[in-house]
Amino acid sequence: MKKIVRLTESDLTSIVKRVIKETNTKNHSKAILALLEGFENEYVCGFNVDYQENYDTYLIKIIVGNRDLDKDLKASISQRHYLNKLKKDVTEYIIGYLPLRFLIDFQRTPNCTDYKKYTQIAES
Repeated sequence: MKKIVRLTESDLTSIVKRVIKETNTKNHSKAILALLEGFENEYVCGFNVDYQENYDTYLIKIIVGNRDLDKDLKASISQRHYLNKLKKDVTEYIIGYLPLRFLIDFQRTPNCTDYKKYTQIAES
């Protein structure tokens, strides 16, 4: 025996909005990660993207190897300049493709090679 459920128009619109919001959240996180793949280099190990539902904002963490930076950029001023330029470039690049609300922060790790090995082990 089947039960028939009757929904009003407002119920349907709220369900559709919720589904779209959930779908967009997952798709935008993956889209942001796909956009940022080109920024990985010897200093940038990777990226993490978290969606903050309370604020409807994405938190993008750029994972940077401290020892890798210290090896090539000796002065802290040059390191700070590199990180500020990287943050500016990432911001402009994302805004060019996805008009979303987001914040960018840095997550520090000792070495990129160690971080990449650890993430491969953690994934498997």
